[in-house]
Amino acid sequence: LTADKAMLELLAKQPDRGKLGALLPKEIKMAHQVGEAKGIINDAGIIYAKDPYILAVLTDRSVDTARTLKTVNQISSIIQNAVTDKEMFQK
Repeated sequence: LTADKAMLELLAKQPDRGKLGALLPKEIKMAHQVGEAKGIINDAGIIYAKDPYILAVLTDRSVDTARTLKTVNQISSIIQNAVTDKEMFQK
């Protein structure tokens, strides 16, 4: 097993889908890493949609954790919809 494949396997085992994965269909697999600290909510990784893509959402100085988390969820959903519906960019 190569180091890069081992790292992808490790990232794919991340059980937290509450950030980038919260609003994505459950069948979409992810290999990602989350991070949290006071005022910080981060998630970055590979989204294995029909056309896989990489997404990183990093926040800082959040004063409303629930609202920031909802924004991270929505950003991920918007990106997934844009990647899925390529015609969106032609309008």
